[in-house]
Order: sequence, then structure tokens, then C-alpha cells
Amino acid sequence: MMKYIIQLRSDPDVFIADYTGDPGRTILINSARVYKTKAGALSALTQFQNKYNRNFRCSKIIEYKGE
Repeated sequence: MMKYIIQLRSDPDVFIADYTGDPGRTILINSARVYKTKAGALSALTQFQNKYNRNFRCSKIIEYKGE
């Protein structure tokens, strides 16, 4: 089963994580929040944009092959 994570473009690139923040982020891919479906990750990204009033234009959903 494929899993997905949300990557936000920055310097360095970061990933959405289950940390405190707006939204929480990490530079470690293995610490990223993992979504079971691509639709779930897209839904979460939309919710983050609405909740934190941000436009994450430079984001992407990527397949995660980790644990």
C-alpha cells in the first residue's frame, strides 16, 4: 500500500509533521506525517491552508516508501 507525505518548498524543503506549528514541520522525511491516501494528504493540505490562512503554492504530495 502506497503512503503519502506533504512537502513544502523552502530552504531547505520541509515536510508536514505532527508537531506544534502553523502547521508543524520537519526537515527529516522520516519524521513527516504519513497519510494513507493521496486524497487524504490533499484534504489535509487544504485544511492547513484554510486554518492558517496561508497559500502553500509551492507544496507537493509525494509518495512515501518509508516505514
